[in-house]
Amino acid sequence: MNKTIKIAIKRHIVTPAVNLFYRGLFAMRRPCVNSDARYMFAICAIFRNEVRYMREWIEYHLLIGVDHIFLYNNFSTDDFMSILQPYIEKGVVTLTEWPREHGQMECYMHCSANFGKSCRWIAFIDLDEYICPHEATDIKEWIKRYEKYPGVILYWLMFGTAGRLHPDSEKTLIEQYTTSWQELRNTGKPIWNTAFPLEELFVHYLYGSVSIFGIKFKVPMVNESGSFVVYPDHHPLPRHNTIRINHYWSKSIEEYHDKMARGSAFSAKKNEIRRKVDFFLWHEHHVVRDDRVIFRFLTQLKMRLNGLDFNLPK
Repeated sequence: MNKTIKIAIKRHIVTPAVNLFYRGLFAMRRPCVNSDARYMFAICAIFRNEVRYMREWIEYHLLIGVDHIFLYNNFSTDDFMSILQPYIEKGVVTLTEWPREHGQMECYMHCSANFGKSCRWIAFIDLDEYICPHEATDIKEWIKRYEKYPGVILYWLMFGTAGRLHPDSEKTLIEQYTTSWQELRNTGKPIWNTAFPLEELFVHYLYGSVSIFGIKFKVPMVNESGSFVVYPDHHPLPRHNTIRINHYWSKSIEEYHDKMARGSAFSAKKNEIRRKVDFFLWHEHHVVRDDRVIFRFLTQLKMRLNGLDFNLPK
């Protein structure tokens, strides 16, 4: 059986059948939330030398309704504390030192085990990823419709260089990089409903569990249409999207060069460097349109970054 047939069977036969089973399990369930949580919506992220856009990334996510951010420092050598200290003092950011090679999954598990009870929802994303609602202005309102499920996936919209060789220090990241792929990728990042036990957690997906009549079932996350993601790599995307993650994967040529250096690409063999360059070009050749949906938050974001408000009369 060739690969194409196997994928078709997964998408069009197995996935609908398994979804029917899970829908039956959840048909009688009420929304389930961690009512003792201090924060309704939090983010967990690991970083290394991300100081250039760190403040923008934090302010943006606070703007769309994120309550708290758990950050894990992974061998950073830049002056990240000059950015984080005010947020730590305000109680908005919790910083954990995480000097471990390839420590992303370990940090996610540490966060879920140590901070999960303090949150209703935790999104596991990176600092080059911006949660972008199309219509909602508060992520906490958007997420309420998924309270009966153990998790939700937000799909990536990939952004490219916009032809930039170097970053523009006078502009925000979201102003500089507005060119994207035509369609969403069928991969993204998970958001965990902490009211459900976490069975498995990966970079791009998760499984929770639910017990019915004393029997425990391992349950995958859903996408925004409420379809259970049975095969993370092979499943249909929703026809209509109200949210996505803007993934600023490469940014400028200079920044992609730095990104490869952070990943030890330049100590690798020449063919490994060539592979990374080929992948960059493959990604860039898919960047075919201008997308400014996130600009609906741009004015507020720039005001926050500059300490401004509307000074409305009382």
